[in-house]
Amino acid sequence: MIVGGGIYGACAAWEAVTRGLSVALLEKRDFGWSTSANMHRILHGGFRYLRNADFKRIRESVRERNTMMRLAPHLTEPLPFLVPTEPSGIQHKEVMRIATTAYDVLSYGRNQGIEHSRHIPGGRIVSRGECLRLAPGLNPEGVTGGAIWYDGFLSDPARLCLEFIHSAVDRGVVAINYLKASAFLREGSRVTGVVAEDMLTGGRYDVKGKVVLNCTGPWSEQTVKCLGQDDCYRPPRYVRSVDVVTRPLTLENHGLALMGPQDGALGNTIRYFIAPWRGLSIIGSVDYMHDVDPDNFAIQPREIEYIVDVVNSAMPGAKLTYDDVIAVQAGLIPHDDSNPMDDPYNAARHYSIIDHSGRDGIEGMFSVVGIKYTTARDIAEKTVDRIQTSLKHRRTPSVTSTTPLHGGGIDDFNEYLARATASRHDGVDKNLTKSLVHNYGSAYIEVMELIREQPEWGEPVAEGSTVCRAQVVHAVRHEMAVKLCDVVLRRTGLGVEGYPGRDVIEAVARLMAEYLEWDKPRLEAEIDEVEFELNRFWVRPKSKGTQ
Repeated sequence: MIVGGGIYGACAAWEAVTRGLSVALLEKRDFGWSTSANMHRILHGGFRYLRNADFKRIRESVRERNTMMRLAPHLTEPLPFLVPTEPSGIQHKEVMRIATTAYDVLSYGRNQGIEHSRHIPGGRIVSRGECLRLAPGLNPEGVTGGAIWYDGFLSDPARLCLEFIHSAVDRGVVAINYLKASAFLREGSRVTGVVAEDMLTGGRYDVKGKVVLNCTGPWSEQTVKCLGQDDCYRPPRYVRSVDVVTRPLTLENHGLALMGPQDGALGNTIRYFIAPWRGLSIIGSVDYMHDVDPDNFAIQPREIEYIVDVVNSAMPGAKLTYDDVIAVQAGLIPHDDSNPMDDPYNAARHYSIIDHSGRDGIEGMFSVVGIKYTTARDIAEKTVDRIQTSLKHRRTPSVTSTTPLHGGGIDDFNEYLARATASRHDGVDKNLTKSLVHNYGSAYIEVMELIREQPEWGEPVAEGSTVCRAQVVHAVRHEMAVKLCDVVLRRTGLGVEGYPGRDVIEAVARLMAEYLEWDKPRLEAEIDEVEFELNRFWVRPKSKGTQ
């Protein structure tokens, strides 16, 4: 049994079921609703670990970046990042030349199994003129040129998390959202399951399992405390990792990696990325200590103001303002006790797999504390290895690095996309077809079948929306969406790139209400909850020019 349905729980469920284990996955809210839906979208290949000579993590990161890009070609693509070089220091042009060359050597095999059109090229050094052309608005003072390296980019982390869960369910996993593990079932020193509370109805159920795997991330300490032992393992502290979404600041085909100034109030020099996304820019991540209940998650205005100031110091030509911030995407990640801005790459450098039998004398329970989205599958593989050993099972080999996910299994994505958009799908607009393929991969045909069933479902949920009604129906029928937030914020992403409009929210709510039989009070409550969540993460109307 797995508690926690973020990317680590999702990967663990997929790993375990492909190894022949019976699996139940419980999530107290929606799958991937917290940090897993709000990561920065970069599939890091470990270039930043060069500064610490952490070659093992580089190789691990390159391998798992490759795996994610093969498993989900519809959600991933290579993206170049530009680092301006300077007259001296670690960003001197010759130092960066050595770094990019070393990284190319260490990342051999980075394109194994990936279609040629999506290969990740080697790094290169560019001239000062080329650097300033690629980064309009950059402060030219002290710029001597630039270094370019490539990483993977993930367009929709919430959907990739869901693809793992959907794949696991197709193999027999019982996955239930809005079911909270509120206590443990015990027989002496052995955990035998959990008491689960239905967060929608209040019902309580005993769910039994030979092993309970705790994948609740920032809620790990709360989960472990349910064992009733004060001296149990305590996870590391967490930091609030904050990204902001703004009007576009870079060229559509390039990202930037920049250094921020020192700030006495909030910390030391930071490093951050600006990545192009859906015609906008995502800026971050900037980390702040988070010492309160993870359910009391709030973004502070000064945190947003600081990011705006940091960008303007490096890119005065951007003339970014507080009002340009369209949305904030933030989550909680493990960190050691140091100030995260002193060394942002020190964020709990290594994952942890805890067998509570050795640490706390409690049999039948494991906890995972993960760091990176990119390596979640690999950590799941290692965790299931240990679980099989604890159960005295023969350790079966992992197949998740080569088994296609739901919506995956596409050998050449560009060719597949071209065929799909060239096909006649009962009059469906080609732009809609393209959007569906990018969101669902080969499973886009499931949405097309709904449109054939009800042609009016091919229409937008509201005028001007890029999401069609069939996607809402599909989310309810096939993707375990039970609340309006599930659809607006995760299944479709309607609410992550700017406020979608009250008319859109109400239209989606009415369509869901037809299938889930919501009465008027429930319908209004769902709309209010979406508005609250959008306000909590500063989701506002897009700026002019980003429509």
